[in-house]
Amino acid sequence: VYDKTILISSFSKDISLAGERLGYVVVNPSATHSKSLCTWISNNNDRLGNLSPPSLIQHVLVDVYKKYGGLPNQSDTYEVKVNHMHKKLLSISGLTCTKPAGTFYLLPRLPDGIDDQAFADKLAHRGVLVVPGSAFGAPGHIRLAALPSLGEIDSACDVIESVLKSEVEAKENFEIATR
Repeated sequence: VYDKTILISSFSKDISLAGERLGYVVVNPSATHSKSLCTWISNNNDRLGNLSPPSLIQHVLVDVYKKYGGLPNQSDTYEVKVNHMHKKLLSISGLTCTKPAGTFYLLPRLPDGIDDQAFADKLAHRGVLVVPGSAFGAPGHIRLAALPSLGEIDSACDVIESVLKSEVEAKENFEIATR
């Protein structure tokens, strides 16, 4: 163990307990300012009490750990789904998408001139829920979560491709008509 080691982890990410805000901080007692750092963390948590998880989930995690000798980890499953969705998105003409590292969210870029909010609304009418990239400061993108089954990812990507094709064709027809 290194003298200056501080370990921070979140069960929210490690075992897919999104929103639970449950994790831990381990400070090496021999680390510089370890006592004041621990005091600061504790005081900050008291001031921001909304960050404390309900006691029920804390007890559930202890029970799961005792029963299974560890806590579940979904990272391999997420990696398969992210890789699959990324490959499917790249196969859609007009989309570009950087493969994420360490998250299950993908943020493909739409072709120029396609409004991300309007596109998200059209997808929603077809049963595919995405968040417009403009909500994250990335206009012209959509945000997807690679959480559904592989079959559902395939179906969603088929809808994205269909709606995008219609949008691109409508844009091209408008441009031809206005020349």
